[in-house]
Amino acid sequence: MKTPLISIITVVYNGENTIRQTIESVLNQTYKNIEYIIVDGKSTDKTLDIIDDYKDRIAHVISEKDKGIYDAMNKGIALAKGKVIGLINADDYYENDAVEHIARHYQPGMVNYYGAMRSIDEDGKTFVSPPVQHLDKLKRGMVVSHPSLFVNNEVYEKYGVFSLDYKVAADWDFTLRCFMKGVTFIKIEKIISNFRIGGVSGALSKKHLRELSVIRKKNGAAGTVDFYYLYDSLRFFIFGKHLYRLFLLKKKITNAK
Repeated sequence: MKTPLISIITVVYNGENTIRQTIESVLNQTYKNIEYIIVDGKSTDKTLDIIDDYKDRIAHVISEKDKGIYDAMNKGIALAKGKVIGLINADDYYENDAVEHIARHYQPGMVNYYGAMRSIDEDGKTFVSPPVQHLDKLKRGMVVSHPSLFVNNEVYEKYGVFSLDYKVAADWDFTLRCFMKGVTFIKIEKIISNFRIGGVSGALSKKHLRELSVIRKKNGAAGTVDFYYLYDSLRFFIFGKHLYRLFLLKKKITNAK
């Protein structure tokens, strides 16, 4: 098996309820050539105490104020020495063999890797989102599960990191940028990560839809008229705050496990 150094970055702020499971999911990987980096936003709960329990097995720990989640991710990427970089936030955790699957598919150059993701709702019910078959759908929205996305370091070096211009969709901006620039995406038919539903990604609003439209136009995925924006705005007008819940319900029905 190929054995590149793979860097894993966890971004956290006041994550005492879930950070231990995240850390252990990284440290207990079947693949061992891992550099682990934690970027903390100056937590005020017991997060840093929990991290301290594992300090001998973590390459870098930063604890300082940041400009938001994407700024914290960029700090971690700047420290990473791995050939491949993965991002797993403190609400989420990896499958035990996740990094092994990435390593098996590793190839140098302008390459990203993406797999399936298991989502967990507030009631503990789960459904699996398989890796998307047609990446052209990235022009519509973030159809690649970010916790299951790994990126070669060369890609960040050539095409940049996460833009701080966006509050909720900088991960999609980066992924769409890669796709539009011709980066190779390798699909892995395995569950890579587990994602707890909630947080900023579910805060759908008119402002969110406008941000998505700006990203499409910036990356050349929409013309003067953004028809995706018009369609999504109409759906938001009809369903309002329930639109995201309807999206999750559809995912549960079609991907229930």
